[in-house]
Amino acid sequence: MRLHTALAASFLVIFAAPANAGTSPARVRLNEIGTNFSAGCDVIELRVIECGTMQGITVFSRFDLLIQFPDFNVSRGDLVLLHVDPNGAQCTPGAPGVCADETTGPAQAPAAACLSHFDTAYDWHTTALSSGLPVNFTVVWVTDAQGAIMDAVCLGGSFGSHPPAGSATEVAAGTVANEGEWQRPEGGVPPGGFAGENYTAYAVNDLFAASNIGNTIQRIDDTDHNHKGDWSTTNLAPTWGRLNVGQGLFGTCVTGVDDEPRVAGRLRLEARPSVTRGPAEFRLAAPLATGSRLEIFDAQGRATRVLWWWAGSSSITWDGRDGWGREVPPGPYFARVITPRGPAVARVTRTR
Repeated sequence: MRLHTALAASFLVIFAAPANAGTSPARVRLNEIGTNFSAGCDVIELRVIECGTMQGITVFSRFDLLIQFPDFNVSRGDLVLLHVDPNGAQCTPGAPGVCADETTGPAQAPAAACLSHFDTAYDWHTTALSSGLPVNFTVVWVTDAQGAIMDAVCLGGSFGSHPPAGSATEVAAGTVANEGEWQRPEGGVPPGGFAGENYTAYAVNDLFAASNIGNTIQRIDDTDHNHKGDWSTTNLAPTWGRLNVGQGLFGTCVTGVDDEPRVAGRLRLEARPSVTRGPAEFRLAAPLATGSRLEIFDAQGRATRVLWWWAGSSSITWDGRDGWGREVPPGPYFARVITPRGPAVARVTRTR
């Protein structure tokens, strides 16, 4: 587990510590992904690798926030399906109110009443993306309640194509690569990063073709090397709610004792207010010991404004204007400051 250093860590402002203090946080891993299904009824499968509460675990596609789970407990080896349902009931047919998100068990909303559900997995739904998951290029990634990246996968649409320069996919790939959650099979990041042809070379490709014939991208075993070798590169029939070929049962729950020290001491940057039509103040819990730059990015990862954060200050104000003095358009923006204790990021939404 590594600290979240890039733009989507901006969602730290909505993360909260688990309400159930007696339950440790769960840890999950991406296990299977399918896009371009009929009516946009796409699915992301998570596999629980350490038991505990799901509260605060968050799933992104590029920088689109798909879901932040509430407090419910899962066991090691459980599967959680996130149905990306832009068409709502069309993707989850059943009686009104029957196909609810499941918190008490995998068969809480049974498949007999909800045709897209699986009685061997917790079923959840999001309508965050109007047309479902991207079918060309995307980076799917998961963070814990403290904003640390737990897992990521870079997905390509087809061999020979690559994302546009500076696109949200490339920025997201850089985000997860900077945290060591995506790399080359031989290790490290290629010169120039995971951009252009490098993205295609090291992504899990042919997502579009696989989805067109109803197949999915699947993890091939129980290990995680943070590169494309962890994933299938051939078309495989969906195994939603079941172990993939090559996977075995996990043992009983254990505590990830090596994880907590890595997130201890992380700085939290907050935006006040986080939704505004006027200025926004960014605050740290403690003053900076040295001066630093505060960088403002838009939702596509493009630099919008740079402000100087003076040593000894714990806050800085952005007036909502770009580097040319023009008021920026409405939408989400991300502020990042690099400190001696690591990066800190916050999100602010500009309104009309």
